[in-house]
Amino acid sequence: MAQQRLDAAIDAKRHHTNQNLANEAVKEAREALKKAEKLRVLKIAELAASAKAWRENRPAE
Repeated sequence: MAQQRLDAAIDAKRHHTNQNLANEAVKEAREALKKAEKLRVLKIAELAASAKAWRENRPAE
């Protein structure tokens, strides 16, 4: 009986550890996605500013 309780406790610990690792991986993935989205928005804004400057400075036709 004691061995069964020990085995159950070990299994519960593994499950808890795996769950924590999975939660941490999800958290890191979400943070990476947010960072990538911010960089994408900044790049779009940079390209828009560059296009605007180009249009304003190009020779008249």
